[in-house]
Amino acid sequence: DPDGDRYMNWEEEFAGTDPNNAASFLPDVVLTGHATGSVDIPTTVPARWYDIFSSTSLTEAVWTRMDRAMQGSGGPLSIGITNDGNRVFYRTGVVESP
Repeated sequence: DPDGDRYMNWEEEFAGTDPNNAASFLPDVVLTGHATGSVDIPTTVPARWYDIFSSTSLTEAVWTRMDRAMQGSGGPLSIGITNDGNRVFYRTGVVESP
């Protein structure tokens, strides 16, 4: 992890982020209350599938896939999320298929 962003080079290359740029990584989002938002991925890889994972606790770190997979196009991608009222943490990931 030469850029110090917590992701190994192979993870960044697979996700389409730059392993030499600390500002290039898949985004995380926190929503509190009843809210609608999106996770915006600035760069994607064609033929890779991106999805959102959610957790109500960062200390337990149990992440649940939300099954909203969208295929990368080589450009940006926005995946919508709606929060149910509790504080929820969302993270982006690359999955094998929808």
